[in-house]
Amino acid sequence: MKQFLIPLTALFLSTSIFAQQHRHEGAHEHGSASLGVVVEGRAIHFEFEAPADNIIGFEHEPKTPADRARQKAGLERLRNNLPAILKLDSSTQCTLKVESLEWKKETHGGSGTHSVVEGEFKADCKKPPAGTRLRTEFTRFFPSLESVH
Repeated sequence: MKQFLIPLTALFLSTSIFAQQHRHEGAHEHGSASLGVVVEGRAIHFEFEAPADNIIGFEHEPKTPADRARQKAGLERLRNNLPAILKLDSSTQCTLKVESLEWKKETHGGSGTHSVVEGEFKADCKKPPAGTRLRTEFTRFFPSLESVH
C-alpha cells in the first residue's frame, strides 16, 4: 500500500491552471490519478481525476444492469471512504464533503474515447490547515491505482 504525504504549505495551486494543464495533456494513463489541492484560509479544495478503469473496473459506457451497478459501487466506494482516503491532520478538525463526483466520457483526437472519474471535494477546517500534512490512501481503496500526482 502506497501512502503519499503532502505538506499543505506547498500546495497553493490554482485549480484553473491545474484543470487547463490536465485537459491539454491528452489521454490519461491507467494506474495514475491526478489530485489538485488548493488551501484557502480554513478551506481545502481538491480536484481528483482518474481513469474510470481504476475506480470502476471498466471504461466503456455502462450497458447492462451489472455495469451500472459496478459504476455506482465504484463511485460510492470513493464517496463513502473519502475521510479515510484524504487523511488530514486531526488538529485542524476538518470536515470533508463531496461537492461533485461523476463518471465522464472523453474523446482524445487520435487516441480514441476514454472515461474518467472526476471529483471535487472540500474540507472545512476549524483551524487553518496551512503547515500541516495530508496523507492520501487512494491505493488502499483502489489497488489498481499506482500513483497519484
